[in-house]
Amino acid sequence: MPKEPDVLSLRITGPPPEDRYLEVRPIVNGRDFLTDVSAHVDGGPPYAGVGPGTS
Repeated sequence: MPKEPDVLSLRITGPPPEDRYLEVRPIVNGRDFLTDVSAHVDGGPPYAGVGPGTS
């Protein structure tokens, strides 16, 4: 039986009025990927977000 393909979508949330950045969250098969990854690691998420102009 063939496996169903994974579905990737992006959830973009608008910032509060005092913030100028958007948040983009990868959603894989209906689950927030970053939440799932950080839930399995002690001491915080294993990824680092970098906003525009901070590199």
